[in-house]
Amino acid sequence: MAGLHRHRTVVVPLLDPDQAQALDLACRLAADGSRLLLLAPLFVEWELPLDAHFKAEEAALGAELDAKRALAESYGVRANGRIVRARHGQVGRAVAEVAREVGASQVVLGTAVESTGDFRRPFSRDVCAIIQDAPCPVLIATGPRQSGVRAVA
Repeated sequence: MAGLHRHRTVVVPLLDPDQAQALDLACRLAADGSRLLLLAPLFVEWELPLDAHFKAEEAALGAELDAKRALAESYGVRANGRIVRARHGQVGRAVAEVAREVGASQVVLGTAVESTGDFRRPFSRDVCAIIQDAPCPVLIATGPRQSGVRAVA
């Protein structure tokens, strides 16, 4: 069918578990038969090796991925989950590497707008890095503004 864009794989980084808008949007995009790859970042401090043991954190992230995968499957969408290890400030690179590896056609992420007055950087550094490093288009589902940020009249 002309005009329809089929997404083979939609990557969904779960940067903020409270941002349900991103998963909802990704499920709607994947309703054409595409699959979702849910990424749960495990942030590793700089002084630790990237492959350090984080059994409790990995178990918690695995449970979060299971819950999000079940939600996606309730939409009738195939979904897989993966934990991605990254240093603080380098999650964009990690997401981009996974997106390249799987041949992703779209990245969908959820985040709150951090600034409504300064559009040079309205999102967190991690979100900006994903936008910059992703090998495919990035859709952002914004949620409510973060507390403490005032709207500029």
